[in-house]
Amino acid sequence: MRAGRDLVLAHKESVIYTAGRRDTTTWSDFTTANPAAVYGVQGGHLDIQAGGSIQASHSGQRFVEWLNRQGNVGEGMYFGEYNSGEYGVRPDGSYGYIYLPPEQSSWWINYGAFQQGVGALGGGNVKVSAGGDLDNLVVVLPTTMRMRGGRTADEARTMEVRNGGSMEVEAAGAIRGGQYYVARGSGQLRAGETASGHNVVVTRNQGEIDERITVLPVAPVLALGDATLRLATAGDLRVQSVIDPLLIRYGDDGTGFLPRLDHGSYMSGYTGRSALSLVSTGGNVTLVNQAEFAFRDVSLRSNTTGQDRLVGLGGNLYPALTRVVALNGNVENQGPMFVMPGAGMDLNVIADGDVRFDVQNFKVIDDATRSAPYARIVMARAIPGMMPSPDMPAGGGGNPFQADLMALMQNAISPYSSLHAYYKGLANPDVLPLADDHEPSRIYAARGSIVGLDLAASEQMRIRAGTDVRGLLVDARNVRASDITLIDAGNDILAMRPVRDRWGLNNGTGRIVVQGPGALVLAAGRDVYADNLTVETVGNRQFDPATNRPIPGTDVNGLPATGAAITVMAGLDKAPGYDAFAAAYLDPANVAAMPDYLKAAGDGGAVLPVYLTDGIEVRPGGEEKVVRRGLVSYMRDMTSQTLAPLDAWKRFQDLPRLAREQFLRQVYLLELREAGRDQNEPGIGGLPRNGGYNRGHAAIETLFPGDGWRGSVAANTMMLRTMAGGDVSVLTPGGGLQVAALGATVAPGYGLVTLDSGHIDIFARNDVVVNRSRILAFVPEARREGSDMIIWSTEGDIDAGRGAKTLRVPSAPEVLTDIDGFTTMRERSDMSGSGIGTVGDGDLDLIAPEGTVNAGDAGVRVAGNLNIAALHVLNAENIQVKGQSKGLPQVAAVNVGALTNASAAASQAVVAAQDVVQRERVAARQSLPSVFTVRVLGFGGEPASESRGEGREARSGPQAQADGDRRYDPGHLIQLVGLGHNIDPRLAARLTESERRQLERNR
Repeated sequence: MRAGRDLVLAHKESVIYTAGRRDTTTWSDFTTANPAAVYGVQGGHLDIQAGGSIQASHSGQRFVEWLNRQGNVGEGMYFGEYNSGEYGVRPDGSYGYIYLPPEQSSWWINYGAFQQGVGALGGGNVKVSAGGDLDNLVVVLPTTMRMRGGRTADEARTMEVRNGGSMEVEAAGAIRGGQYYVARGSGQLRAGETASGHNVVVTRNQGEIDERITVLPVAPVLALGDATLRLATAGDLRVQSVIDPLLIRYGDDGTGFLPRLDHGSYMSGYTGRSALSLVSTGGNVTLVNQAEFAFRDVSLRSNTTGQDRLVGLGGNLYPALTRVVALNGNVENQGPMFVMPGAGMDLNVIADGDVRFDVQNFKVIDDATRSAPYARIVMARAIPGMMPSPDMPAGGGGNPFQADLMALMQNAISPYSSLHAYYKGLANPDVLPLADDHEPSRIYAARGSIVGLDLAASEQMRIRAGTDVRGLLVDARNVRASDITLIDAGNDILAMRPVRDRWGLNNGTGRIVVQGPGALVLAAGRDVYADNLTVETVGNRQFDPATNRPIPGTDVNGLPATGAAITVMAGLDKAPGYDAFAAAYLDPANVAAMPDYLKAAGDGGAVLPVYLTDGIEVRPGGEEKVVRRGLVSYMRDMTSQTLAPLDAWKRFQDLPRLAREQFLRQVYLLELREAGRDQNEPGIGGLPRNGGYNRGHAAIETLFPGDGWRGSVAANTMMLRTMAGGDVSVLTPGGGLQVAALGATVAPGYGLVTLDSGHIDIFARNDVVVNRSRILAFVPEARREGSDMIIWSTEGDIDAGRGAKTLRVPSAPEVLTDIDGFTTMRERSDMSGSGIGTVGDGDLDLIAPEGTVNAGDAGVRVAGNLNIAALHVLNAENIQVKGQSKGLPQVAAVNVGALTNASAAASQAVVAAQDVVQRERVAARQSLPSVFTVRVLGFGGEPASESRGEGREARSGPQAQADGDRRYDPGHLIQLVGLGHNIDPRLAARLTESERRQLERNR
């Protein structure tokens, strides 16, 4: 068909389609066909061309009015009699639930009900071309299906599908509104832009009074099944929703022509071949994702729900293979977006500008569907077999759909789940759905920001913004040990209120939960700033937020029990020197050029880089402790194989880049620790062993060369916590770390906390400040694996803060299962207090080459060994060490082993021990010389010159007794060398080298 000018389909019965002939094929194992069903085949092709626009009046149809279907299973999950869900008089006169005859799955075309559209209803290709616009046009290529067999539990099922084809739609102008459906085959849509074509009026009534009228513009609706569909525009691309027509509610729509009871027959038409591509080359992409009111005007009354859920669960469903790209614009998601399960998951949302999650026009929907508005992307964690399908349709009484597709989508593992037993049997498979999918999904804003990020992921993600990431609400999942979920911002990561607050979660500022192993990495070119941020990794189970105990029955099969590590980095406006660092510290080819402290003896006398292998120390009592996890151990986690060191290095090269970088950062932090320990050990000529601090500075210069790094990690309140193992690391090569703001109220459990044998490592150039929060590494006493801690500040101080020691962090019990399958649960003590501390046998290294380590009011508690390397140590009496200590003033070297069990802090035994320790401290002060840091604030009103003129002998007379300690004694242990910047050069010469450096720094 050709029209030189405009083509107008004004009347609602204006249709152009090919129907084909009736398919008379029958099968002996398909016996429950609807008498009204007609199956057409050999429909032929349709070609429509218009020199101008093609205009159609909006019909308001919603697929199921012409695409009819049936299919329900009974209690035995086969096509037998099924419970209708209706309670009434049965055929035998009794009262009870009414059972309906068997319905084998099927769908077909009701040709007479198809209005205002064009299509190949009996198979064939469709081509539509317009020199102008396409307004409210419906273009469809449906299929028909009959499911043979399945009438008993053992009868095989065979799916007979007919028709489908190719759709090509092109408009030189705009595609406005309309519906475009490819059930099988491929579809190509091209236009200058896509936009809204008609409006839907939603009216809410209270009695006879109109309460609210909302007008919602409706953009094109896309629908697909076993097909690929691509929409490309030169300008703006706006899509109302992506729909699976076979999941649209098949019930009362207010017309009176459809049954009032929703018998369902829900079955998804998506397959492993389903794919969607939305590409704008010159404009913005907007995903409205409002499908509930996308078809016709609706009047909602407060006492009726008959017209609610017109789309049901068929709206906003994107196939597992989805690509959304704005090559020169922004991408905005305005409503819920559900990515269906598949054998592989490949979601890519790419924008040259911003990617925004912004709820729009949803208040009326909130009222109508009684659900909170949100613009979240939900990626399915279910296997495809958990979705309603032609094999196993849902909706009847025997297989109630529970109106809960999301529970199926998320593979919700909960002892309280209301899912049907069939789905519970499929849930929690031994092999994860995406176990063979190694490619991450991506959300990129190349030169813009990601605003209001709201995501539930099923696999590792790459989330990158050229400028900022503002607002974080993420449920992440890593599948394997080498997976890295990355959130990367060219400028700042801001855990602040997103565009819209969803349900008031965490004040809408920032929350990340990670299932599975591997790591979560947050990296910012400038700052990571949080008003309130919580990050947790949970391994393979859920935890009770009130007690931090695991919830029984929530284990996810296929995920390791050990959780992901957390790494937060700021100031990375340029790439760290990972390649140079690997070459200098790990590459066996360079071992000859490495200093001796980086070499270790291998098998057969070979010399290897020390970080290829583990380091073991024997502690008092003969216990061995792993103090350095080398590459062999790291690769065992990655591959489940114990490799020789050189083989481990070779396999290391094949890991994804982010997984390699994660290990290199571990080596880097261990190298800083060794530099701090070497500083306290004498070497050749009385100098520190292996160069001391210089060893650490060399590592810094290799990984973070130069002085252009700028950026800090700071929060009003922040929690970085691993619940089931996994390290916590913070690296700020050009800034500092503020765990909580000064004076902020910090909840118990906030701070940097590992609750199950995870290390905590911090590298900063400037101050590390805890304030009223905590940095605590916890390990179960039964495991004895150690939760060590390294804190390095190149130019700043390390301050344990002023938090209360009485706060408690509940911890999970230890669950042990022997080889016979017997499981026991061993309760573990809670971790108490604020400040800095380790439990179990965790070591602590505090290194501030040019600064002060201040135990503060909160204190420092060490279950293993302590090493402090710093210019000054303050409040040393508030440091408790169970093992050996180095770098402490002698007054603080107190054995307080009796205090390491935090759970017994309130017992009489510990109170008595504290009294003993206090007496020991008093005696120590009286008998040992002390090291003091004194700030002179004044001289009690005396002129400074008089004080300076006094001698030692003058202090023995009566006047000295009257003046007390106000007079200056130049022979005293405490000497005054000057005030402010007025330093007497003669007295300054008496300062040590380190004191002179500190003096220059303070100036």
